Amino acid sequence: MIVEFDKSFLRYLNKIKDVDLHHKIASIIYKLEEADVLSDVKEVSKLTGFRNYYKIRIGDYRLGFEKITAKKIILIIISDRKDIYKKFP
Repeated sequence: MIVEFDKSFLRYLNKIKDVDLHHKIASIIYKLEEADVLSDVKEVSKLTGFRNYYKIRIGDYRLGFEKITAKKIILIIISDRKDIYKKFP
């Protein structure tokens, strides 16, 4: 699968100081790149009420992304679970 990064995703990622969380995020991104379709990654769940928006739960953080095609996604945001739904989608 093709994984692209939005500028805002990289900005949010730079704000996170927890090294363990960075390793978990890298692992999730690797799983997404290796998967043929989104259903291959068990951590992915669809956002209710939206056609192409999904999230992945990583502890107290959520990674939000948009599915562009069956083989391409764009990572949009990584944020605390309390704040993500104010900013995404």
